[in-house]
Amino acid sequence: MAKTRTVQEEALKKQQAGHEPLSSEAAAIRMQSAARGFLFRCRVKHDANNEMSLLNINPFARSAAQDAAFGRLREIQLKRRSIQLLNYDEYLDAMRIAKEQLIDLEGQEMREIIQESINKWLNDHRDPDTGFFPPFPKAADGGSKYIVQPPPKLGFHVEEKKGKKEDKKEGKKKKAKGPPVPPHPVLPEEDPEKPPSCPKFFLRHVRECLELYTRNWHDKDNSAELTQKHDMEMLKSHLRPMVFEQIRLEVDETTRAILDKVKQKIVAELKAARKKQKGDAAKPEKKEAKKDDADEAAPPPKKKPKKLKDTSAQRTIESLYAELAKAGIIQAYPKRDFSEFVATDSFFGTNFEMDPVGLDPSMSQVKRLAMEYCVFPLVSDFVHEHAPFIKSVLLYGGSLNGKKLLVHAACRTAGATYINLSPEVTDGQYPGKQATKMLQMAFKIARVMAPSIVHVDGVEKLFVTDKKKLKTYGLKDKANRYKKPLLKEVQGIRPGDRVMFVGTSSSPQDSPGKPPALANFFNKRIYVPYPDHGCRSSLWRALIERHGGRVTDRFNLSTISHVSEGYSSGMIEQFCKAVLTEKRKRKVKSKPLVIDEFTTLIYDTKPVDPEVHQVLREWAKPKAVDPAAAQDPKAAKGGKKK
Repeated sequence: MAKTRTVQEEALKKQQAGHEPLSSEAAAIRMQSAARGFLFRCRVKHDANNEMSLLNINPFARSAAQDAAFGRLREIQLKRRSIQLLNYDEYLDAMRIAKEQLIDLEGQEMREIIQESINKWLNDHRDPDTGFFPPFPKAADGGSKYIVQPPPKLGFHVEEKKGKKEDKKEGKKKKAKGPPVPPHPVLPEEDPEKPPSCPKFFLRHVRECLELYTRNWHDKDNSAELTQKHDMEMLKSHLRPMVFEQIRLEVDETTRAILDKVKQKIVAELKAARKKQKGDAAKPEKKEAKKDDADEAAPPPKKKPKKLKDTSAQRTIESLYAELAKAGIIQAYPKRDFSEFVATDSFFGTNFEMDPVGLDPSMSQVKRLAMEYCVFPLVSDFVHEHAPFIKSVLLYGGSLNGKKLLVHAACRTAGATYINLSPEVTDGQYPGKQATKMLQMAFKIARVMAPSIVHVDGVEKLFVTDKKKLKTYGLKDKANRYKKPLLKEVQGIRPGDRVMFVGTSSSPQDSPGKPPALANFFNKRIYVPYPDHGCRSSLWRALIERHGGRVTDRFNLSTISHVSEGYSSGMIEQFCKAVLTEKRKRKVKSKPLVIDEFTTLIYDTKPVDPEVHQVLREWAKPKAVDPAAAQDPKAAKGGKKK
């Protein structure tokens, strides 16, 4: 099977490279040869085992007649299985009996509690003018589930959006008073004995699990109970919520029937009262009332917000997918994994979490954040429902530093559909207003084929407004024409869509604005730094072994890590590919690698400019506050000398 898989992968690579596909006859012959080869190998293996068993030299064949220990083991296994079946039958009978006991003994009390909660909710939400009760929730919406057991409040605070008028007023006030100076951050003292903290939005679930363990198992001693049979009290506690849910559904049905009858009675009473009022009222009073109603001008109806028209409503999903795949927007992402992103921990990890201004994140922190923001919300429904909603992530840093690798690894780990909207991919394909239609099609496919990751490489090009700068990119169309429709589509991502927008940028400083519009657009920003000394040491070892080399004691990792300072991860990989040719790989055992083979390439290649590195580091980081300026804002601006 492994050989068949390798043949299939080679055929797929040839097809992607542009080779002519196999004919039907050639494909059938190749499939037959693979199947017949597999069956023949199985037959030969079976015959070889039979022959060794016949000669009594098969080390894998054991019989109970010849091996007493093996026979005893088989007897114990069969006995254990029979006891497990008996215990399971006994458990099912006990479950049925316990359920009947709960319905007989506690069912009436549960019914009264549910009915009392429903009656209280109906009376609280009853219309005082007409006397109508509120519509009872449908069974598809949960019925009285959220009336009897209201959902718990979230552990984090969700800020409400303010109106445009309030934002303008606050902006005027801020302009009049001047920019506020934030106070100097006070760093908490480190406590080495303090356990690691849990995120607030998962703390409640951790506490519930801890309470469940302490309630059921903490003080329980089962050492004398060797049979390990079921516990009747625990079984009842497990069945009690199921019985409660069954009774709640029965109460919901009776409540709906009663509400229908009450509604019919109230409607009949209202009709009778209206007929009586019409008979008693005089005709002239009716005419005056009509005139007064005609004189009063009706208020103009409120304008509804415009909704984006779905231009692809009449097309099928298959046709949309075929068009985007033909244009190269929906792509088959390469088989990359997070293990390929070589990362090491940093000794400044805790200090970085408290004061992220002066330190770069370590590569392990970058990998962890990429998994938390781009993979967990798409894969886990629990994380998607309880964690803060994130719909856009920006990976920025130097070129050839592993940003695309993280995106491809996130796609493969989450099993997501990969949609590439980079300017190089969409350039010259959708002119004019067709760009908006293309973005609507892409995000529609992303929602239908969720989980999906929409990726834009070089996302800063969408925000550049300088015409001279746009010409340097060498594109046929202006990249910033996708900005407005893309912002609308990303803002339209809602919880439950399981769509993530990921942007990568090697020069985010090109985007205009202070603060940059690119930084404000994304919910989360992850800086991918250049590898430090420890990471470069691990990187050299991993890349040399990945490309067929071997690191021995003669290869000084510390020296080459120091020499390669200022080079990105991709540049180090290029050095390894250039040195480890097919000819050099064959001589690795007899002639081990030395650092002199790499240093010539390193010296011939220019490292990254330290100024570019500093600009990337300080692009989206919060600026440190001077303590003197925080206490005296006038001194920071530069007051007049007395």
